Amino acid sequence: MSPVLGGITDPSSPVRPLHASFYDFLTDHSRSGAYFVATSSPHNLAVATLRILRDDLRFNICGLESSYLSNAEVADLPGRISKNIPPHLSYSCQFWFQHLQKTGFDLVLTELVKDLVGSEKLLFWLEAMSLLGGVRNTAAALISTKRWLLVKDIENTLGLVEEGIRLIQSSSSAIAHSAPHLYVSALAFIPRKTTLSMMLMTNFSSLPGVVGGPEHWSSTQLLGLEGHTDEVMSVAFSPDGKKIVSGSKDKTVRVWDAERGPVLSVAFSPDGKRIVSGSEDKTVRVWDAEQGVKGDSHLEGHTDAVDSVSFHPDGRRIISESLDEQLMLSMPKLSNKPQVLSEIPDGKHNTLVMYFGLLKVISVIRSCHICFSPVPSHALGDSEQLIDGLLQGDGLTWAEPVKLHHDGWVKGPKGELLLWIPVALRSPWYTMRTKVVIPRGCCIELDLSHMVHGYQWHKCYKPIAKVAI
Repeated sequence: MSPVLGGITDPSSPVRPLHASFYDFLTDHSRSGAYFVATSSPHNLAVATLRILRDDLRFNICGLESSYLSNAEVADLPGRISKNIPPHLSYSCQFWFQHLQKTGFDLVLTELVKDLVGSEKLLFWLEAMSLLGGVRNTAAALISTKRWLLVKDIENTLGLVEEGIRLIQSSSSAIAHSAPHLYVSALAFIPRKTTLSMMLMTNFSSLPGVVGGPEHWSSTQLLGLEGHTDEVMSVAFSPDGKKIVSGSKDKTVRVWDAERGPVLSVAFSPDGKRIVSGSEDKTVRVWDAEQGVKGDSHLEGHTDAVDSVSFHPDGRRIISESLDEQLMLSMPKLSNKPQVLSEIPDGKHNTLVMYFGLLKVISVIRSCHICFSPVPSHALGDSEQLIDGLLQGDGLTWAEPVKLHHDGWVKGPKGELLLWIPVALRSPWYTMRTKVVIPRGCCIELDLSHMVHGYQWHKCYKPIAKVAI
């Protein structure tokens, strides 16, 4: 039958006549005889498909173990789909809205639509469509549903449909790329005062916290615009050519060092009057925190980037750690040459404790503090699974093992998908190296302290049991 019917060799595709004349033949009993096919009413098909979605959709339907993988990287995904998304559910996910739009307004159908868009079933449908490779059709499905609802202006359901469209428009690339990130990423960035967020968040927890995030949908989120959200309007060199100043529409002025590499670590003195910084150029510097200028101390001795600095509680001594596997003690007012305390061992232990006179030095060996916020307690928990197996000799990776990439994905050192950031929130951005941005509030800050990820991602869904009355 392949010359006249399409889809007969693919169990996941509907069977369709390849030519309208054959359709007419099959539906005309006088012509087709034993081959006659009675067409079901669109209403019956709409009801049937929506009921299947209501009854059969579920969270993590294919049992995906890790949120670090894209759909394409999941082992035997076609087999999982075949086992967990049977043909009738696959068909319903992909074609329910086509049957709905061919049907006149009906209260029974309205309730079934509300069951879908007015609960977490909306997310479960998007998850299934991600796995089926059909995310590109989901916005059109809800837009079609919106037109169908406009006939009677069903306000509450219509509003949920509109917010579902906005969710898809702002996060479709993440949803299509990795089904778990529908929840881990896209859901986390829904503006918190929207009806959709308030409805869904009762059943979801342990997601990234967005500090200072939008409360309502912004125009850039709706349009999914690519590129920077704010332009750099002016740049200039200092007279000595050692610094660059930039002014941006993000309402910040930033001063950049044109000679030295990036600052990897900073710390305040106990009295708050000085700042010590460690840089990629292998130096340690002390700054006047009140005047914002560099002090007299310029400490050298490390042979690699300085990625950790700290004042001793007495405020006179500075401890620095670098990627050259050395700890150094400096006393800036006495000497610009630090003393080597010890070489860091091979990393088999997480903590090194040593004594230097009465000074106790505690150096955390490559403990990966993954934080995109000025608040240390916002750091990612259980980061070991993300950086497991990373070689400590890879200095550049250790300096920033988790970072935001141009496509919006925050990835681990081996390309693990930790989080996806919507376009409108990518710039300006807190990196792991950023300690503070002035003024605070111009950058989105993430609280990852309660976030489940990797092999624990599925714990984000904690449905509240409904009590029968």
